[in-house]
Amino acid sequence: MPNDFNRPYLLKKIIREGYGDKDNDLCIDDRYVLIKKDNIELIEKIILDEVEYMMPVVYVTQVAYTGNYRVNYTELAKDLAGIAHVLVEKDRNVSKRLQETTDGKNPYNSAVQIYFGKGASQRILYTSGNQWSFRKEIVNTVCRRLSLSKIDDDLSWSKIRFKKTVESMIKNENYNEELIKMYEEELSKKDFDIDQRNNRIKILEEKNNELHSQVDYYRFSLENKSAGSSEYGSIVLDSQEIDFFENEQNDIILKLIKKEINTMQADINQTETRKYHVLKSIMQQNEIKNDADNIIQEIRNLFSGGAKINRAFKSKLKELGFKINETGKHYELLYRDDSRYSFTLARTTSDGRSFKNMGTKILKNVFGVND
Repeated sequence: MPNDFNRPYLLKKIIREGYGDKDNDLCIDDRYVLIKKDNIELIEKIILDEVEYMMPVVYVTQVAYTGNYRVNYTELAKDLAGIAHVLVEKDRNVSKRLQETTDGKNPYNSAVQIYFGKGASQRILYTSGNQWSFRKEIVNTVCRRLSLSKIDDDLSWSKIRFKKTVESMIKNENYNEELIKMYEEELSKKDFDIDQRNNRIKILEEKNNELHSQVDYYRFSLENKSAGSSEYGSIVLDSQEIDFFENEQNDIILKLIKKEINTMQADINQTETRKYHVLKSIMQQNEIKNDADNIIQEIRNLFSGGAKINRAFKSKLKELGFKINETGKHYELLYRDDSRYSFTLARTTSDGRSFKNMGTKILKNVFGVND
């Protein structure tokens, strides 16, 4: 959305003063709706696509086990006043109930789901940054989708311009019927092309949402797998971190387990404990993927003693997932744009050892490699 995007003052005043109409059973205003035990059916019907609204519905969930939120939902409701409804999960009990009644289709653990109607929705996850940037991402996602909505032909900007052109030609006695007809045909072709592209975008979005729903369903099924339904047990652990690369968190946990097993094997008494048997079983049933090995090796090569900070070096850093900020005499390197993994590199350095040390620090802090 353009930075200067804004709603007319009159629209904001009408909504703020409480003159917004009803959209089905939801009021159009600048306040959020708190979802509790007594009105949980409201969001259930939305998740199951059993009710239709004119405006999108944004559903905000809590961070699991803390009761906090990743976004200021009061300000979010003001941002989306007249654009979308904002519903907020009151507590963990609401999430648990929805998990049962919607077959695991509900968002949870700080995720925000935007329901556009007709089975189309989009889930937004908090990754890094702050509440303001997360709020902005939610608002922009809603506005981008609404900008694709089909507008009545007579109200489209191109048709309005066309009518004004015709009026001007008639007024100036410069009316050419053949020219107007050609212009109108060309305009129709253009509008058709735009509609085709918008439809394609909607189809891809719906496909993406369908895949997200399948992932959520399988996760729900795994979490709720009964102990007697399988010969083996399953473990699912929640995490607020997002994998920087495939199987990242899986490998971190398995490597820690492997290290603990090796320590226990040095003591014969430890190998007879339940702890040892459980950990050993986990390692036997799961494989360390080591998907980061290629990235680690490329970072080693990049920060070798003879490396130089040139265009090729910067390009390779970006390819590996680093964002480069130039600050005076230094470069600030952010891995995956995460401020927790920030590294400062001098613009000019003749010390090959310090350059290599920087690579070692990156490998240790991000990848857990101790060279």
